[in-house]
Order: sequence, then structure tokens, then C-alpha cells
Amino acid sequence: MESFTLTSKVLYKALEAYPNNHEFECKIWKNTPAPAKHVVIMFNGFFEGIGNKNSAYLRYKQIGEELNEKGITAILLPLPFHFGRSIIGDGHDIVSPISRLREHGSYLYFGGNTQVKTDVEVLYHELKKEPSRFNLAGEFDISILGYSIGGVFAIAAAKHLIDTLELELNSLVVMLSAWKIQDIDVGSVASFFRNIEPELNEETWETMMHELESIRDLESTDAVFKELIWGEDLGSNPELNFEQIAKKVLFIDGQMDEIFTQNIMRERRDTLLRRNLENCTFLSLPLHHAPTNSFGLKTPAKYIATFCAL
Repeated sequence: MESFTLTSKVLYKALEAYPNNHEFECKIWKNTPAPAKHVVIMFNGFFEGIGNKNSAYLRYKQIGEELNEKGITAILLPLPFHFGRSIIGDGHDIVSPISRLREHGSYLYFGGNTQVKTDVEVLYHELKKEPSRFNLAGEFDISILGYSIGGVFAIAAAKHLIDTLELELNSLVVMLSAWKIQDIDVGSVASFFRNIEPELNEETWETMMHELESIRDLESTDAVFKELIWGEDLGSNPELNFEQIAKKVLFIDGQMDEIFTQNIMRERRDTLLRRNLENCTFLSLPLHHAPTNSFGLKTPAKYIATFCAL
């Protein structure tokens, strides 16, 4: 695992006060026997990487190493306010996602959505400009992966690359995640975070969703974001068309997931099955939202690497 610095732009004005989101550290796994012809860009979950603790990289280290064995490079592109993008104050780490949610829900979700699309485009241009720096061949495929809230942003990033740069993505992996965030039960959120971060409770979540309502009808709030948060129709295309986003899509759900529950995942799966999307694969594993043992890291990583290499 190595590091490199990415310098991005900040388009959501409310984020301009946080310089960490302009220049920040990304992690890369590029130990492949030859320059890779495939790179997977990964987005992290909500409560990962605060204070840039090395243990927080274990999930992505496992995935990155498995991908390297398949001859694929992997890059962790951290979400705003996570890993090296968390805000430091008075010499101590501040739990940035929680801090931003307390300020206004739009910082993390709408601001994050805007920033992620900018970041992934900037990263793509860096990869194309100097592929050898990332141990990539001159021509390479791109895949996008996201865990938890990172799965929602992975969909947004993939859709952005398709719409803006007209890229054809090799694959999209959505891990223990689903779109239509408003379906998440507030009690499940509070229960899951009770021992991790008590300040993320029913009131915090309900306040955040209420604050998001204030930007729901703004002209600047794009249709894909509305679909990801509220499941709204996208004009003549009522649902995200995953056949147009990537050649193949893998949805991994956890049978014991406390956040994206079986009911939520079953609804998503049934929705896609009704549309007969031939490029979508569904994998259900005996996982909690956060891994409780090595199985929760190693097994999904092996499936992901195999899927991306196909």
C-alpha cells in the first residue's frame, strides 16, 4: 500500500472552508506483475478513516491485495471528511462526518455527492496523464466500488463518468449499500452506532433528512442525487439504468446487515429483477454491516476480485 496526493476542486461552496477536501491523500495498491490494464476506484463507508488510523484501511487493503493478485490496480479515493480529509482541530481528531451532520445534512450528502463526482473526474485525468505513475498500462479499464454510503456515491461517480466523459466502465460493485437513503430506519442507525458514536442517533438522522428536504427542489440538486436519496423518478427513465452505467454490476448484501436490512435489499433486488437487467449479479453473504471477524473482510474481497477480473 502506497500513497499519493490528489489535488481536486471544490464546487460546493459550503465545503470551501475545509481545505482538507481540496488536497488530500489517496491510497493505492499496485503490486501487480506487469503494468495493470484495469484499475478499481474504491469509496469508503460513513464511519471509516476518522483521524487517518491505519486500521481503518483493513477492508480496502484486503480488497486491494486480492485485486493485485488478479493483475488489477486498486485506489481508495476517500470521501470528504474521511481519512486524511477529516478535519483536525486543537491537535485532536474531530469526528468529521458527525460534526458536519450536526451543522447541516447537506454538507455530507449533497456536498459529498458534488465533491465525489469532481474527485473521480480529476483522478481519471491524473491516471490518463501519467499511467506509469500508477503502474497502469497506456490503455486501461476502470471499475468503481463502494461500501455502505460509499456504495451510493459509487453509483453517482460511475454515472458521472458515463455522462460527462462518455467512458465505458468495466464493472460497478455496490457493497452492503443501496440507493434511496430515506428507506433506512432511524432506529437501526441509532442502534448500530450506539456503541461507536452515540451522537449519531434518531434525532441526528431525522434532522439531517429534514435539512436535505430544504435542497430537494432546488435547481442545483441534480436528478440522480434525488434518485439516490429519495428514489424519485428520473423523467422518462424512472430508475437508475445500471445497464448503461457499467458492463456488469455486483450487488453484495449482508444477511445480518443492521443498516441496509434484508427488506431494503430485497426491494432493490426485486426492482432490478422485474426489469430483467442481464448485467446485474446479486450476492448475499452472512455479514454484519461492520465485519465481526476476518470472514467479513476476506470473503467479500475474494468475490470482488474474481468478479472484476472476469
